[in-house]
Amino acid sequence: MATRQMARGNNWLVRCIPLVLCGASPAMAVTVSDFNVFNYSGLQGRLLVPNNYDPNKSYPLVMFLDGLGGAGTDNVKPAASSISNNLAAQAGVAGREFFLYTPQSGSGWWGTDGNLRTAAKAVAEISVQYNIDPGKLYVTGLSSGGGGTIGIMATPQVADLFSAYVPLSPSIDLPASQAAANVNKPVWLYAARNDGTYTGFARATINTLRNAQGLGSATFPLNNNPSNPNYNNGSPYYSDGSTFYSHNAARYSEYQTGGHSSATWGRAYNEPQLYEWLFAQTNGASTLASGRSILIDFSDASGESNADSQGRRWNTAGSSWYWNDYNVVGVSVGFARDDTGQRTGTHVRVANTFASDSNTSPASVPAGSPLFDAAAAGDYWAAGRWDWNPNNPTPSRLIIDGLAPGEKYDLSIFASIAGNDGGRQYFGSYLVQDATGRHEIIFNAADNLNQLVSGPAFQNLVANANGELTLTMMPVNGSRYAIINTLTLTAVPEPAFLGLVGLGATGLIARRRRASVCD
Repeated sequence: MATRQMARGNNWLVRCIPLVLCGASPAMAVTVSDFNVFNYSGLQGRLLVPNNYDPNKSYPLVMFLDGLGGAGTDNVKPAASSISNNLAAQAGVAGREFFLYTPQSGSGWWGTDGNLRTAAKAVAEISVQYNIDPGKLYVTGLSSGGGGTIGIMATPQVADLFSAYVPLSPSIDLPASQAAANVNKPVWLYAARNDGTYTGFARATINTLRNAQGLGSATFPLNNNPSNPNYNNGSPYYSDGSTFYSHNAARYSEYQTGGHSSATWGRAYNEPQLYEWLFAQTNGASTLASGRSILIDFSDASGESNADSQGRRWNTAGSSWYWNDYNVVGVSVGFARDDTGQRTGTHVRVANTFASDSNTSPASVPAGSPLFDAAAAGDYWAAGRWDWNPNNPTPSRLIIDGLAPGEKYDLSIFASIAGNDGGRQYFGSYLVQDATGRHEIIFNAADNLNQLVSGPAFQNLVANANGELTLTMMPVNGSRYAIINTLTLTAVPEPAFLGLVGLGATGLIARRRRASVCD
């Protein structure tokens, strides 16, 4: 895997019909060997990096989910499918280059074994290593991969991570229960009129979105009756009997012919209008804004989809989407939301694992903290080891990544656990490494209700040249465990007079650091 080069839910079953690959595509400049191997946490995958990659520019990223024909462990078929269906060739078009990530599902089904969760976290890991625009992440797929694309739309924990969706011949339709949450999400569906059940899933998704907006169902095909209120003869893109639907954020192209094959998918991925539309979509994600905070809840899923009692949005490490991350090295929270719910380019990664979480430890958190809702304060991760050796305590380490290099941040931790572990207490060393050095606070989490691990030592921390802060935890003073329940990171606002004086220079630096190839 490449080194870093930048400074800067639900369980559901994809209904699937066997994939038929047919229709040769024209020869292309891209080959599978042009892709880098990018395996992540047991999920096979490949990554196509733009030619002449410039780490001083930010790039879009497209995740491609293949159908059943891409199933297996060879780590070749999905990349080959992206080539044969004309998608990979588009990644190198001058002026709109993008990263193309092609994970491989062992079964060919997406969403049944955690592979979508892992793929989404792999996207975060890619952005750690390359300069990816967090506001320009996109997902597309064909057949069961089109179903996986719709499955992501239907998964609240991660749906807002991507700025647009392009399902081709999808193997499922959007559940009505998730329609209201998706009426404003950009989606462009493609199918062929002669593709049976798959065409039905595409049409049903459009009508589900229409119904959620109080509109009646459209009658397909759209060109069968000129009095059809949604009549379309292909305008503005087609003149061969294909039709085009557009309303609010949803689009749907239905080809006259093509079936369930590369004749449909290769044509769709070769349309220039698709990419003009796609890269115009953004969810606004960027570096954590001045004065905004990121709140991390360790272990529990509550509060991730809804605001807490103070109106703040949380990120969860250890939910049904990110389960068991306390003992897994890698991204735990990717593209974290700020306290208003806006996605950012910030990630929390586990560099050294933790010993346990509140679901596996026998101790419980004392109830009644006035600082946070019980859903956030009532669980934790523990640094230490079950086979405790007082002469060799095991440190656990988190890396907070995707911050603005040289900018200042305040950090606070809530640490709480019931009891005192047989008199050993829960003293922990909380050590932050920033661009200026090491900053340590020692704190006893035993029966804590209203104290934060915070103060001057964790104020005005400076992100290093890689945009990182590192938090290392370990038990001290004879304790077996150091505890962390929540973490709050706040971007320190610049003083008003400094902001005014340096506004022009700061804007220039930011533009140079994060210049987008799609602007």
